[in-house]
Amino acid sequence: MLGPLLTRLLGRLRGAPRIDPAGAPSIDPAEELARADRLEAEGRLEEATASYRRALAAAPAGFPPAAAGWNNLGWVLQRQSRLDESAQAYGQALAIDPALVIARNNLGTIHRYRGDLDAALAEHERALRDKPDDAVTHLNLGTVLLKQGEAGRALDHLRRAAQRAPKNDEIQRALVLALNYLP
Repeated sequence: MLGPLLTRLLGRLRGAPRIDPAGAPSIDPAEELARADRLEAEGRLEEATASYRRALAAAPAGFPPAAAGWNNLGWVLQRQSRLDESAQAYGQALAIDPALVIARNNLGTIHRYRGDLDAALAEHERALRDKPDDAVTHLNLGTVLLKQGEAGRALDHLRRAAQRAPKNDEIQRALVLALNYLP
């Protein structure tokens, strides 16, 4: 009779959370990142933030999805208008993967929101060097240049963005705006 009882007990233990030697439940960083992504998609931003933080804290050194996880945490924080924390998260992503164009563009956007157009321009130009055909990078560059009063250069980047993503409404609006600034 001990056999079936032991089998049932072991079955229950398999479904229980794993415990690390310190007594805390062990977190699978990949599963927690996927959970955070789902929470973000559902608009549950505070929960997503906590989930990203748990996943990244549990991730071992060299964990391949860590850079994307930091970028996603930055995006969730940005959506909550927590710009300082967002910029820090993007910086963490770039420390892991300096060529992660989406994080570089996102960090440039934070600089633009804060009014630091030179820093924004530097981030977007670096992103363009890393991925010259990226429509979003051209859009971001065009937007910053337009704010700096450089409508001609802005228009050049916005046209390139429109060529790469002709159905993107945001690019089309920025292009019209730039055209209105030209003499």
